[in-house]
Amino acid sequence: MTNGTGRNGSSLTIKLEDGAGEYMGDGIFVVLQRDATIPKAPMQNTVLSRRDMEAMQGSDGLTLALESGIADYAGDGLWRVTQRDDTTGTMQSVVLSERDMRAMLAATCLAIAA
Repeated sequence: MTNGTGRNGSSLTIKLEDGAGEYMGDGIFVVLQRDATIPKAPMQNTVLSRRDMEAMQGSDGLTLALESGIADYAGDGLWRVTQRDDTTGTMQSVVLSERDMRAMLAATCLAIAA
């Protein structure tokens, strides 16, 4: 499930059901996904904190305000996260499963312990 980890803060990549999560440190992940239904679709990326993922897992609501952006519950344990990319000004969105979030949360625990 993980591609690489280092005790000194080097890269940690989590393979998600669709795409990857790059651990940036301090409980922050950049989630990268490409829409496979659109040929040559651009890569979408969002930034999620540990607090964001914990809030999504513990929420019984349909829409949740995140530290940056929003998360909409899509059913079947799936969340659509939408944020504005500050570098391009475009809206970015990714879809995460409960399994994806559990894997990323576990990775933050391992990184903190290391």
